[in-house]
Amino acid sequence: MAEFFEFLLSYETLRVIWWLLLGLLLIGFISEPRWRNTWDWCLFIGSAVPGVVFGVAMGNLLLGVPFVIDPEWLSVAYEGSFFGLLNPFGLLAGLVSIAMLVMHGAIYLQLRTEGEIQVRAQRWVTRAGLVLMGGFALAGIAVAFFIDGYVLVQFAGTEGPSNPLAKEVTREAGAWLDNYSTHSWTLLAPLAAFAGTGLTLCCPRDSGRGLGLSPAPSPSPALS
Repeated sequence: MAEFFEFLLSYETLRVIWWLLLGLLLIGFISEPRWRNTWDWCLFIGSAVPGVVFGVAMGNLLLGVPFVIDPEWLSVAYEGSFFGLLNPFGLLAGLVSIAMLVMHGAIYLQLRTEGEIQVRAQRWVTRAGLVLMGGFALAGIAVAFFIDGYVLVQFAGTEGPSNPLAKEVTREAGAWLDNYSTHSWTLLAPLAAFAGTGLTLCCPRDSGRGLGLSPAPSPSPALS
């Protein structure tokens, strides 16, 4: 029965992706406003939801999720619910994820467009960047002071095959930050995230040029 529901879920997911691709192909062939508006929203939702879900999943990995391991086959089964993943920290991680993606997309639009669209993209770079920095900082505070980390205290060793049932894990306050004290160079990762976002917000944005992308192409003259 579980395998059937997994197949049904995968089939429904593929069907949604198929309709989104179909709408993307047909949106330019039908000029009716309601048609275009409907598929614009479908494409928006279909693009935003995966970004949020990815962040929610990563946030719940830090919190820990309920699961059981079959002792015979060593298969893992999730015992929680989908809505159980939508906890405050998971949603915060989802907000950080979608803000980062929106900022990246807005940067690309800013570099590849001109006029009103470029101005709107610049505003969204600022908005998404501020949300990203604020959400990332709040998530760091939560991990440091409110979320217990996991510490591996016993495992079967590296000589034989891996067996998760032979491992022992404990929860300790502040354990997620232990790597920063043990390997201080890992602090470069969060610092680079803040520095990169800050540079994105502070660098000049009126030239339409970037280090990694060419400037927006000039319109080609009409053929006579």
